[in-house]
Amino acid sequence: MLYTPNDTLAHFGPSFPLDIQLLINTIKNGEKFVKNTSSTTRPSLSDPWYKPYL
Repeated sequence: MLYTPNDTLAHFGPSFPLDIQLLINTIKNGEKFVKNTSSTTRPSLSDPWYKPYL
């Protein structure tokens, strides 16, 4: 069982592929909580967090 913060996987948009990658990394690392998702950081589109998709 994994825990995700807030509505991490509820919204489709520019952050969705990045949040899915965080979910995959969490599973690979054997962790139980997905950290640093867009729903906890809420970056703007100019933030480096979005850089892979801009």
